[in-house]
Amino acid sequence: MHHLDRGGLFLFDCWYGPAVLTQRPQVRIQRLEDEHITVTRLAEPVMRPNENLVDVNYQVFIQDKLSGHTEQISETHTMRYLFAPEIELLFDATGLRLLQLSEFMGERDPSSETWNALFIGTKV
Repeated sequence: MHHLDRGGLFLFDCWYGPAVLTQRPQVRIQRLEDEHITVTRLAEPVMRPNENLVDVNYQVFIQDKLSGHTEQISETHTMRYLFAPEIELLFDATGLRLLQLSEFMGERDPSSETWNALFIGTKV
């Protein structure tokens, strides 16, 4: 954190571990379309609990409505879910002090129902 001025703020959001382990990621399908294309996105999560990771395997199908041609894109997003004690240790080790932990885009404390948490720290 050498590039952060003393008193400067460091904030980030993440998947909050207690919610990930309680609710577990689910298979999700999302469909979008306009007058030209139809897009279907399939997200299939694979838990790696010994590493605090979730591999989200995406398959995206893009269909041209005029020609009927479909293109498929596949990719994996590896998501690391985090817990407050490990962030506090990281902050301590890097000269930061935790100012706030809350639900992302909210003011309540995160819980096992909170998927996205916001951490705010300051450089001491």
